[in-house]
Amino acid sequence: MGKSFATADEAIHELERRHGPSTAQWTYRDGSGLVVGAVVRWDLPDGGKEIRPVSRHGDDWRIAGMPTPRPLYRLEELRDAKRVYVCEGEKAVEAARSLGLIATTSAHGSKSPDKTDWSPLAGKEVVLLPDNDPAGLEYADA
Repeated sequence: MGKSFATADEAIHELERRHGPSTAQWTYRDGSGLVVGAVVRWDLPDGGKEIRPVSRHGDDWRIAGMPTPRPLYRLEELRDAKRVYVCEGEKAVEAARSLGLIATTSAHGSKSPDKTDWSPLAGKEVVLLPDNDPAGLEYADA
């Protein structure tokens, strides 16, 4: 199962010990507002990226994906929204939010939309904004 940590910050610190300072971190909350996960990103010198999840498992934290079903990113902002933009990844969500849009994504982007609880979007107008690449098209189809 891997090493357990007392807090998300301890798990993130371990990742940064291994990989250096992160470029970005995004937090996931459940329906009651409890922090249940984080996604940590490193932008690499070659233009690539490395992304690692940290998640709550009971009272402990692990460097691992969140248990399923996973909450939507920025779930707390979706409740009263009439229209929600679904982006591929947290970085894209933050770009959409900078334009004043209510946006979300599933944890782990195009890799796991089927492991996400999409029910908070029921009854809302949903606009898909996937990346313009094969992975983005697969994400939108899923």
